[in-house]
Amino acid sequence: MAGNPTLNQNNLDRFAADNNGVAMTVEGAANKALILFGIMLASSMGSWIIAASSKGLAIPMMFAGLIVGFILSLVMIFKPPTAPVLAPVYAVCEGLLLGVISMVFNDKYSGIVFNAALITLSLLGGLLFLYRTGIVKVTEKFRAIVFGATAAIALTYLISILMRVFFKSPMPLIHDSGPIGIGFSLLAIVIAGMNFLVDFDNFEQLANAKAPKYMEWYCGYAILVTLVWMYLEVLRLLAKLQRN
Repeated sequence: MAGNPTLNQNNLDRFAADNNGVAMTVEGAANKALILFGIMLASSMGSWIIAASSKGLAIPMMFAGLIVGFILSLVMIFKPPTAPVLAPVYAVCEGLLLGVISMVFNDKYSGIVFNAALITLSLLGGLLFLYRTGIVKVTEKFRAIVFGATAAIALTYLISILMRVFFKSPMPLIHDSGPIGIGFSLLAIVIAGMNFLVDFDNFEQLANAKAPKYMEWYCGYAILVTLVWMYLEVLRLLAKLQRN
C-alpha cells in the first residue's frame, strides 16, 4: 500500500495472524474516523477560543500541536498497535494546530473557515461516492502515481520551509496569488483527493485481510491526516482567490 511502510502487501498476512480472532471492519474504521474527527473539532474550537482571548498562547499552542502530532504520527506509522491510545491524542494535537490557523485566516478573511470546511467535507463525500460506485478504481498504478505526486508536494513544501529559514524568502510557486500559485493549490487539492481514494481502498484491503481490531484506529488516523491536509489546501486556495 503505497506511502505507508506498515500497509504494504507483505504485512497483510501478518496482520491476519495477529488479530486474535477479532478483526477490523470497514464500518468500525469509519466509526473510529468519526470519533477522531469529533475530538479534533472540539480541540480546534477550544484552541480557537483560547488563542482569540490570549494571543500570546496562539503560537505555543500551534507549535505544540505540530511537533507533538508529528512525533505521534511517526510512532503510529511504525507501531500501529499504539493507534488506539495515540490516535485520539493526535486528534487533539491537530485540533490545537487547526484552531489557531483557522482563527488567523478567519480574522483576515471573514467567513473563509466555514467555506473551506464545507468544501472539504463536500469533496470527501464526492470522492467516497466515486470510490463506492466503482467510477474510480484504485489500482497499483494509481497508488504509484499518488505516492510520487504526494512525495513531490512534500518536497516542494520542504524546500519552501528551508528558503524561509535560510534565505528569508518565500517560494512564489506556493504563496503567490497569481495563476501559478492558484494552480499549485488546485494541484495539491487534487493530490490530497487521490490520497482519500487510496485511504478508502486501504480500509477495504485491511478488512478483507482480517487485520487486527487496532487497525480501525490506525485507519481513522490515516483518514484524519488526509482530511487536515485537504482542509489546509482549500483554506490556502480560498485565501489566494480573495487576495486577487
